[in-house]
Order: sequence, then structure tokens, then C-alpha cells
Amino acid sequence: MRANNQNSMFQDDLHPDIKMRFDALCQSSTSISTSLLVSQIHYHLQQIQEALAHNEFLDVKTAQQAAALLIDLLSTLNDYSAEKQNLIVGAAQYFVLDDDHEPDTKSPLGFEDDIQVLNFVLEKLGKSKLEE
Repeated sequence: MRANNQNSMFQDDLHPDIKMRFDALCQSSTSISTSLLVSQIHYHLQQIQEALAHNEFLDVKTAQQAAALLIDLLSTLNDYSAEKQNLIVGAAQYFVLDDDHEPDTKSPLGFEDDIQVLNFVLEKLGKSKLEE
């Protein structure tokens, strides 16, 4: 089954709410600095560490793995086609959102949507997925 939007970069691999937000981030990725994104990823990890004091069930390990992988992908961004670059930047932008489908610093399930997005991108890049 295909998404209704012919311009969407993916099919029904993601929840419709996640898909819509991620697709918008991919479309606007050309104006984003990779060094700024890396800084935002580090800052988001710092926020997660601070939130751990109030919510011991946050999956910090998964967040750290995703962050490291995204930073690695951003460091090799020029090795990919423009479409794949948009996916990588879109996934990094999605990761740093705290108020995405499931809030990262408030819910024990906060990273599930981020990992779904990252795994979607990894699949498109022909790389191994992270565990969900």
C-alpha cells in the first residue's frame, strides 16, 4: 500500500503521524548545517541525561546509540546521494525533537518513534538496523 502523497519519500513503513513529520523534515533538510545538527544532538543527549533524574525509565542507552549513529552518518553525508542525504538529515532533525510522536524526555517509550525513523533510513542506506 502506498502513501497518498506521491512526493513522500517512503511508503507505509511508519505511523502516519511520524511519517508526516519526518517527511516535512526531509523536505526542509537542504538548509540545515550538519555541524549545527551535531551540536543539537549533543544538546538533546544532555537534556535526556538531565531528565533521567526525574524519570529513571528513560532509555538513555538507546538514545546514545542512535545519537552516535546519526553523528557518524552526518560525518559521511557527502558519500550519499541527495535523496539519502535528505533522509539522514531528516532523521537527525527528528531525533532532536523532544515533542515528537512520543516525548523523548517524558516517556519510557520516547525513543521508539526515533528508532523507527532511524531504522527506516538505515534500511534505505542498506545498513543494519538498531534494535527497537
